[in-house]
Amino acid sequence: MTDSMLVQPFCVLFGGNPNDRTCGYPTAVVIYYVIIIFLNTHIITNIFIAQVIDKVTFGLLNENAMVTPKHLHHYQELWGNPEFDPR
Repeated sequence: MTDSMLVQPFCVLFGGNPNDRTCGYPTAVVIYYVIIIFLNTHIITNIFIAQVIDKVTFGLLNENAMVTPKHLHHYQELWGNPEFDPR
């Protein structure tokens, strides 16, 4: 980013042609990089979270374990029953 922000006298004009230069546009460069970093971090973060949720959901639904979500739900209902646990 700092290389793209070079201005006179640190950049070179080739042959006096304003289109042939190594100078940058400091304001535009900052805006560009902030937008790129912001969008990329949000997209990558969302993809990562979606993958984690997908793997956890798939694992719970297709698991051959002794304790399943059905057992956990039954356990929660049992302990929520005031006859079983009045406090």
